[in-house]
Amino acid sequence: MKFTVKKFVIVCVILIFFAGAAFIGLPYIFSQEARNELARTKVSLKANDYRVTVAMGKVDKIYEFHGKVTSNVKGYYFFWYKSDKGKKYVQVPIAHTLIEEL
Repeated sequence: MKFTVKKFVIVCVILIFFAGAAFIGLPYIFSQEARNELARTKVSLKANDYRVTVAMGKVDKIYEFHGKVTSNVKGYYFFWYKSDKGKKYVQVPIAHTLIEEL
């Protein structure tokens, strides 16, 4: 099979077409809900020392603890926090949360 300029141009046009279609059409394939769900895939941070800052309203709530931080597909991080009153389960929205490893 002889490779000619005409075949080369046809192959290039086809590749450019599919590459452009994939680049332009990819964001429109998924609905907003599907993209949100993909962004909220489950995350599990190993047991370590963490500082979790929740910025909601005028006051930032800061939790410092040793343990695990896990997320769920509904858009929340959750963890166990030891306070003066004992151990408590905390659930905070991902959108308002910063997690730092200490």
